[in-house]
Amino acid sequence: MRRRKPLERRSELKAKKPWTRKVPLADPERPTAELVELENGMTLRRMPLAPRSAKQTALYVARRLLVRRLLEERPWCEIQWDDRCQGRSVDADEIVLRSQGGSILDEANLQTACRACHDAKHAHPNAAEARGVYRRGTHGEAA
Repeated sequence: MRRRKPLERRSELKAKKPWTRKVPLADPERPTAELVELENGMTLRRMPLAPRSAKQTALYVARRLLVRRLLEERPWCEIQWDDRCQGRSVDADEIVLRSQGGSILDEANLQTACRACHDAKHAHPNAAEARGVYRRGTHGEAA
C-alpha cells in the first residue's frame, strides 16, 4: 500500500478564546464520588447511582404490582429443583432473561420460585434449560 502525503494547512491557526462547553460534564450540586473507609482500614470510592428515569420508574412500579399478585396467586415454588426446594415462593423469575430479550411484565415469561431453586437455576443454566425452567432468547426476538 502506498503512503499518502499528509494534508497541508492552507491558512495559519488563529488565536481564539478556548472552547467552552454548552452542557457541563457534571452537575456541581451532585457529588461525583465519595470516599468510604472500611473497618479493616481499606478505603473505597463509592460512586452515586444515576437517578432512574420516569419511564423506568413506571416500568418497575408495574413490575412490583405484578410480582405481588403472582406471589399471592402462585404461593408455591414452580421450579422445584431438588430436595433443597423450600416450597414457598419468594421470587418471580424470568424464563427468558431480560438481557436476552425477555419481558419483565409478561406473565407467561414469569415463574414463581423459592430462593434455593432460583439460585440453583441460575447456577446451572444448561440443566435449567433441559428442565424447561430457562429458555435462551435473542435480544429483540419475541420470547
